[in-house]
Amino acid sequence: MPFFAHWATGERYARGHPYVHPQVVAKISETIASGTPVARALDIGWGTGRSAFVLRVIATEVVGLDVWPAMLALAPRAPGLVYVAGEAERVPIAAGAVGPVTKALAFRWL
Repeated sequence: MPFFAHWATGERYARGHPYVHPQVVAKISETIASGTPVARALDIGWGTGRSAFVLRVIATEVVGLDVWPAMLALAPRAPGLVYVAGEAERVPIAAGAVGPVTKALAFRWL
């Protein structure tokens, strides 16, 4: 079974993974510097959604993409958060349909 396919992996990930998301989003916010949230942001390698609420600071809607449904199942549910199961190499979202794209700590898995 692949590493992230099991729900227990997601639980361990959510508890023990470094939480650098606020710092990453602060840098994005500095770059955008408009003061107004963008319509939609995309986070590739969403995992358990640890980026969810900090990305909502800069985007009205946040789309979380992850290849493992078991990880997405543990992500927080709230208005403005959308989850999509899919591969980072084939993002199932139309070009130009999102503003900032992040992938934070998922880089090593791609």
